Amino acid sequence: MFKNNRSHGFKRTLIASAVLAVLPFTASTSLAQDDGLFQLEEIVVTAQKRTQSLQDVSISVSAFDSDRMSELGLTEPKDLDAYTPNLNVKNATGNGNPIFTIRGVGVSAFVGNANPSVGLYVDEVYLPTNMLMSFALQDMERVEVVKGPQGTLFGRNTTGGAVSFSTTKASQEEGGYIDVDVANYDRIVVEAAYGGGLTDTLAGRVAIKQITQNEGYFKNRTDGGTVGKGDVLSGRVSLLWEPKDDLSVHLSVHAGQDKGEYYPWDPVGIYDPNAPTTDARYPGGVYYGGSGAFGFPDRCGAYNGGNTTAGALQAGSCVDRSGYNDNDGDPFEGDYTTDQHIDNEAVGGVLRIEKDFDDLRLISVSGYENFKRDAIEEFDSGPSTLAHVNYDSDIEAFSQELRLESDGSGDITWMTGLFYSKDTNETKDLYRYGNRFLADLLVDYEQTTEASAVFAHVEWSLSDEFSLITGLRYTSEETEFEGGTSVLNPIADSTDFFGFDFPVGVITYADKSTDNTAMTGKVGIDYRPSEDWLVYASVNRGFKSGGFSGFWTFVEEETEPYDEEVVTSYEAGFKSTLMDGRMQLNATAFFYDYEDLQLFALNENFAFVLTNADKAEVLGAEVEWRFRASEGLDLIAGIGYLNKAEVTEFETSGFLGDFNGKQLPDSPEWNFTGTVRYEWSLSDELSMAVMGVASYKSEAFHQIGNEPVVKEDSYWVLDTRLSLTSVDGWEVSLWGKNIGDKEYYGESILIENAGVANRSPGAPLTYGLKLSYAFD
Repeated sequence: MFKNNRSHGFKRTLIASAVLAVLPFTASTSLAQDDGLFQLEEIVVTAQKRTQSLQDVSISVSAFDSDRMSELGLTEPKDLDAYTPNLNVKNATGNGNPIFTIRGVGVSAFVGNANPSVGLYVDEVYLPTNMLMSFALQDMERVEVVKGPQGTLFGRNTTGGAVSFSTTKASQEEGGYIDVDVANYDRIVVEAAYGGGLTDTLAGRVAIKQITQNEGYFKNRTDGGTVGKGDVLSGRVSLLWEPKDDLSVHLSVHAGQDKGEYYPWDPVGIYDPNAPTTDARYPGGVYYGGSGAFGFPDRCGAYNGGNTTAGALQAGSCVDRSGYNDNDGDPFEGDYTTDQHIDNEAVGGVLRIEKDFDDLRLISVSGYENFKRDAIEEFDSGPSTLAHVNYDSDIEAFSQELRLESDGSGDITWMTGLFYSKDTNETKDLYRYGNRFLADLLVDYEQTTEASAVFAHVEWSLSDEFSLITGLRYTSEETEFEGGTSVLNPIADSTDFFGFDFPVGVITYADKSTDNTAMTGKVGIDYRPSEDWLVYASVNRGFKSGGFSGFWTFVEEETEPYDEEVVTSYEAGFKSTLMDGRMQLNATAFFYDYEDLQLFALNENFAFVLTNADKAEVLGAEVEWRFRASEGLDLIAGIGYLNKAEVTEFETSGFLGDFNGKQLPDSPEWNFTGTVRYEWSLSDELSMAVMGVASYKSEAFHQIGNEPVVKEDSYWVLDTRLSLTSVDGWEVSLWGKNIGDKEYYGESILIENAGVANRSPGAPLTYGLKLSYAFD
């Protein structure tokens, strides 16, 4: 078992030096052997809900097959962040509730009832909340990141794009694998799958995965232990029944549990330590940050990057509301006082029925998900109870899609369909604010959403070179919300603190609904001057419905629904296959007209609510490049660029700040990913491969207010992998992730009246040894 010691810089230097030494040598050696043509393998995608080559789809798509996912060490959806141009994924709460942002479009809401702007799909089934998106990746066939609004085929709440995971299906072909991955932090990952024919018409497959991590990344100075341990178990059983050549029925059932621990936050105080207010009700008899709960805080240097009217205070000297600061400079150490456990359970299934007719195909996809969340988060990461949260949710979702499509043999290829979904969210979140609000707040609600849609997608072959693509979707969505906020466990007279005449008990209650309808779709033109080139342009319109805030509320106005948002995208690009199939170069440029964008921000009562800005604009581009430089040498690169991603009109009042001209959250101007992989033969039975991966993000803000305290500076992260493979089916690989042990933050949240900006550090240096065996 590997034991971690973060002070062992020699280990990090050794790994990094080995990679840097090997890569130039392998590149020069392999180029000398380049005496033939070695074509790239075709990448197959279902971005238009039918099987196509990536180079034939006039959409910007980043795709990863199972081999690529294994090489990169992808274990959960969030891991796609480092390897996909213009994709940002961050955890909204510790190591849970991942938020996906594509090309600047995403909702940074950590509440569990906010539908994402980037739709996440598993085997074509839509997941309606961020809480469902932190599952373990196991036995995956492929993942596709589809960029831009998808207003026709994916439809529901996809103003940013869609991320589609496809699991490995049961088949008559017998085979399986077992992987054992042993890493530092006392981490072991065991994954296995096996499948094959059960009868002439019935096949099955079973997959299981166990993740155990007995040492967390974070050291607790309070008791000397570690925090952030892992304990995840998941499994899947699938059956394929094919009684006739023209009929197939696929059933997949999955279940999983997470009994690990939340990753703590790294707090940064924002209050002046020299300006306490005397109040016997608080620990030590004082609190910081101005008089009264809603008095505007005496901000310190940390808030605005060191510039302060309160004196020349440096960020490290600033404190939170209780007077605490954590200025040791190590984001992986803190004074944690709460058992930050996770106890989540999930079960679900997918039934896919496919029936072929003479020149038609009918497809039915039924999905069900049930997710129970029980978790405790210590948001303040300090000795006081400024913000400890008990999350308790029960999510149930059902969806049904019915599609009829042509066989694609004529000049017109079409698909039409119906969609229906219903999801229910029962939540009881307890915000323990004893040393902040002198009371606790309970948010208790039930939200039900029903959505239905009808859609059609048609591709018209106008000539040998030109095709017209059209799509249209009508969506109707209704959300009902019943519940509100209560004051519990008061330490003192709540009226003295809140500044409002609040009794203990219910302070806000809503029984409301909101209806949204939209017509969305696509018009595009494809031009093929040759079989190796595709040039395209399109206009796409995507829609995301409105809803209700799942955070605590103090006044009636905060219980009102926010409106839907609409993105109209203008996009043009090309896809090319060059050098007799050895190189692929794809590029696209886009402009977004973003209306009524949904923002998660603090209002004048210091409550997080979802609101609508009037307009925003996004302008950018992407380039993806693959090159088989010689036999065994593969080069892959991707560049994302956002020239502009900002609010252009914001006329809403009642919020802390004017967001006009603010950069959209999680929208770095530049991002880059690059891979060098070289494989060579040692003998007839053995081969070796070395791989290096670099990813880069330029500076970006994590919240719409663009305060310096929530800005992440630019950073690089480097990964590496060395593997030995046998023709007999086994492989041994030595891997390292973040081999430079770069400190960076995936998320930052500023809580004004708690006096803290909390940051979520990315994983430190991790390394391990993986043993794999594939068998027939």
